[in-house]
Amino acid sequence: MTEPLRAGGWIALSGAVLLAAGLLLCGCNSQADQDQTKSQTTTTLAAPPTPKAATADKPEPPAQTGAAAAPQPATAQSGPASLLEEARQSLAQGQDRQALGRIDDAAQALWQSLPLELSRATLVSEPAKGYGIYQPRQDDVYLVASPERPVFPGKGQPMYIYLEPVSYGVKALPDGRREISFAMDVELFDGQGKQLFSKKDFMRAQTVSHHFDRQFFLNVTVNLKGAPTGAYKLRLTLKDLVKGQQAVADLPVKLAMAPLEKK
Repeated sequence: MTEPLRAGGWIALSGAVLLAAGLLLCGCNSQADQDQTKSQTTTTLAAPPTPKAATADKPEPPAQTGAAAAPQPATAQSGPASLLEEARQSLAQGQDRQALGRIDDAAQALWQSLPLELSRATLVSEPAKGYGIYQPRQDDVYLVASPERPVFPGKGQPMYIYLEPVSYGVKALPDGRREISFAMDVELFDGQGKQLFSKKDFMRAQTVSHHFDRQFFLNVTVNLKGAPTGAYKLRLTLKDLVKGQQAVADLPVKLAMAPLEKK
């Protein structure tokens, strides 16, 4: 764990973060709960009250006849161009289903050859309900509480973030299933670029599927506890544990004091 940069400010954190973890001492709570298409994480960052300023040739895939028909994976030696040529030949012979299978194989091979990226890293108004099912937030301003303004007591207004990685690694397992595996680091910077908080591997997310899954998203919820008003930058570093690559999302956010309640 990265040590705090300023004594007496950020609290040292500890705890396991494999699937569900509690990082104690008012620090970071992390949870990964995913199915074939999603992973969800939650973290709370504790702030000081006054911080400074991608074998052999593969046979033709069988026709899909119900749930028992298994998908055919792309071969390691067949590149996207040769697979697309096989698709073109199948189409010329009227074998549309086989052509579609080759096109999908080509997409898988190309996916594995590309570097990891985050195609979406968006502040949202609430956690996404599914892949691509999210509502973008209209601004980046979040309210924090004070003793005189007791809204969202103890935490402040939650920040919901939708992440959509692409071209991540998909590992073939001995039993024929496919594995996707991630870890994530979190950092917080002030308006001058000074790092206020850093936690490596604060969460891990892993899913195993019978399919080559290209629809995976993450819901991240961040709460800043005790942080003063001002401009911040939240950095999320998504690490692909299959490819050994990473992608970074920098999200500017602002904290503003909640308005006084009307008596």
